[in-house]
Amino acid sequence: MELHPKKNDTCGRSQKTKPNVTKLVTNFPRKFSKKRRRIHKQKNRKAHDKYLKKTKQEGKHGEVWVWSAVDPVSKYMFPDVIGSRRRKYGKQLVEKLKERRQNIQADLLFQTDNYDAYENIIKECFAENILSWTTDGNGEKIPRQVKMPENILYTVLTKTRDKNGEVEAVAGKVVLGQSDRILKVLNEYNPTHGINTSFIERQNLNRRLFNGRLRRKTIAYSKNYDCMVAQLNLQRVYANFCWSHHTLKKLHGYEMSPAMAISATDYIWELEQIFWYRIK
Repeated sequence: MELHPKKNDTCGRSQKTKPNVTKLVTNFPRKFSKKRRRIHKQKNRKAHDKYLKKTKQEGKHGEVWVWSAVDPVSKYMFPDVIGSRRRKYGKQLVEKLKERRQNIQADLLFQTDNYDAYENIIKECFAENILSWTTDGNGEKIPRQVKMPENILYTVLTKTRDKNGEVEAVAGKVVLGQSDRILKVLNEYNPTHGINTSFIERQNLNRRLFNGRLRRKTIAYSKNYDCMVAQLNLQRVYANFCWSHHTLKKLHGYEMSPAMAISATDYIWELEQIFWYRIK
């Protein structure tokens, strides 16, 4: 058996010169200290964002943020918006919720954590009149002075943590709307009768159980953006149409899915029906 020299062993492939490609430096050597890593990231952040926009990879490269919403009464999960943590993706989600709103005169209550982008998004989408604008740290325009309708209500759940990251205290805060109207909505529609984000946090837990691409501290991370979006959509449709929710069953006395609760269907679907459903 004759062994070819390593320098001449091409395995039948033609040798091609690699094109000169300018690579953006985003990784840091391990010998860099935390302070040096932070300074390096700040200097290259604008160049990295510019590169992602130029290659149309913004929201599809690196960390991906999933903007989601759930109705605490029907447990229905609304269509997600997947991209980066920039406020324009959150605005797409709120605009979708606004389009699905049937009764414009009824009170609409939003409950989120203390991420400051939510308040600006809600104000921009539902404001009757925006009097003045300002810019945030990323240079994006955000409303400064607005005139909001009385039926748009917004509360924030603030968590105080200690040095180890453990939650010490939880407090609710009214941002938009009158307190009496918020209490009326909470007592009438919210089973917990209080300001909280437990419903969306529970949905996030369910997603991590069903979808290995979202599990933390594992190697089962997603490497393909399109596959991740398809998996998220499949899990959301399954939870809405195929899953008999225990709370809805206890409330109505029979098996019921979130899609049945909003009158989108009158029976619980099988998983096979999702794959064979014809999209118009």
